[in-house]
Amino acid sequence: MSIDSLRLVFVSGVITIIIFSLLYLALWTENSLDSVTNFGWMLTELAKRLLKP
Repeated sequence: MSIDSLRLVFVSGVITIIIFSLLYLALWTENSLDSVTNFGWMLTELAKRLLKP
């Protein structure tokens, strides 16, 4: 497998995990809105740090 296909598999896996995590937080936790908001904030902070030049 080439590097591009490995990267695609990795990114797809990460996106799938994020989607299922959001669903879990939204449906099965007591303070669901706060959890989803915190998770979204964490993702934006992570993206900012990863995409920094």
